[in-house]
Amino acid sequence: MTFSSNSALLSSFWQLRDVKGEDPRETILRDRKRSGRPLSASVTAHREKVDCIIRANRRVKQKEIANAVGISKERVHHIVTIVLGYRKVSARWVPRQLTVEMKAQRKDMCTQLLELQLSSFLHEYLQQNIPQLPQHV
Repeated sequence: MTFSSNSALLSSFWQLRDVKGEDPRETILRDRKRSGRPLSASVTAHREKVDCIIRANRRVKQKEIANAVGISKERVHHIVTIVLGYRKVSARWVPRQLTVEMKAQRKDMCTQLLELQLSSFLHEYLQQNIPQLPQHV
């Protein structure tokens, strides 16, 4: 390395420094804001499109979602796994947690099933296990 490349490296390092005061212990290293393309792939519209596509077809692949929405596969993966909270189970996207509606529906179905099975069980149990009372004339 030459002296000029070292000085360029040092000057770029010092450009990253943000000096609060004269005391070197108060110096904070951080990147300055840069111009560039903003993250537009994680906007709400893309999240909603991805969610609609997954709800329509739980077996859809990330590549197909990326082509349909027009964003990268990496952004699709981030939206699906981190933002929406889905995971792959047996080649299907499933939510990580049940929604309130899903919990209520599951509770209603279990209650109906329990009542149905309990009533049929009691009916059979009572018929088989209660001895017939002798009838006195």
